[in-house]
Amino acid sequence: MIGIDARLALYEPHGMGRYILHLVHELAARDTENVYILYVDVEDSKHILPDRFKVRALPSKNYLFWEQVLLPRAVLEDGVRLLHCPANTAPVILDRNIILVMTIHDVMYMHTNNEVLEPGNLYQWFGKMYRRFIVPRAARRAQLVMTDSHFSKKEIGKFLKLQNTPVEVVHLGCEFGTGSGGEGIDHLRVKYGIAESFILAFGGVAPRKNTRRILEVFSRIGKKHALQLVVTAIPKHVRESFTQIAHQLKIESSVIFLEFLPEEELQVLLTHSQLFLFLSKYEGFGLPVIEAMHCRTPVIASNLTSIPEVAGGASYLVNPDHDDEVIRAIEVLLTNPGARTKLIEDGVKRSQEFSWGRTAEQVLEHYEKLLSNIPMSTK
Repeated sequence: MIGIDARLALYEPHGMGRYILHLVHELAARDTENVYILYVDVEDSKHILPDRFKVRALPSKNYLFWEQVLLPRAVLEDGVRLLHCPANTAPVILDRNIILVMTIHDVMYMHTNNEVLEPGNLYQWFGKMYRRFIVPRAARRAQLVMTDSHFSKKEIGKFLKLQNTPVEVVHLGCEFGTGSGGEGIDHLRVKYGIAESFILAFGGVAPRKNTRRILEVFSRIGKKHALQLVVTAIPKHVRESFTQIAHQLKIESSVIFLEFLPEEELQVLLTHSQLFLFLSKYEGFGLPVIEAMHCRTPVIASNLTSIPEVAGGASYLVNPDHDDEVIRAIEVLLTNPGARTKLIEDGVKRSQEFSWGRTAEQVLEHYEKLLSNIPMSTK
């Protein structure tokens, strides 16, 4: 029996929540041998999780208590042989007969004295402190750590210094359609006030997402090309601060801030945008880059951390701190049809190398090795 911590699949339509949701659905489609229990913290969860999986709710609003007390007790009661914790953290104390698998997407919380990686609010600060304490201890207990990129594997080696726990790279996937339907974009234009010609950018609250830089770059080029800027991943409760920045830059009438979007809406906007701007300074993978390429949208992306690895030469890479470099890239993709077409075609080919089905197959292979007591390399 295999247990999976599936809490974030219920709350996050992005990031680790999307990873977990896609993973469990693909495992359900491929694994007819093993019995799975999905552990959640609310009762009404079965409507978004596979019916074939058992779901056990362990109600608690305290993240630490749920993970460190309720979860290890429940998996022991249920006779779970392997527990997969796919969202960076895991129980530190777990029955020694239970195999622990962790997915550590990144270790940015282990960095110190780095302004870019500082939390954006108090909640994120507590999360960082919790991870800095829990992750190294849980990872040393684990039989396997999976991570999203070779960059993150190097970071894990540098900061966690695991002696006996193997670390394996399992890339994330992408299953977007084309999002090309005119009715879809027409609906979103009315719903969000989106103009005919726009740039889509992925922002965020955390300094590493570089949202201010995105706005500053747009203030120098948007009017010239009669463009609108649409920035996603900006929650409503912090939108005012970014609106003030847009006002100071005199671009507030040309910028729209949106929250994290459902996959269906995101793929439509990606497909119809002039280009996708991703200026993050730290990513364990950078899934939006792959999603944009899959939608035949040219990508301008940061040349830092895991992003060049994921882009694979199919995005226009820039230093995210150099405005002139970013503006030059935008100009090329807006005015040079040949360069634009080549980047689109290269991006489509690159995106086809990633799928959630392939991700699940690799995860399942690791499960089977551990359950069969096949030794895994610690290199």
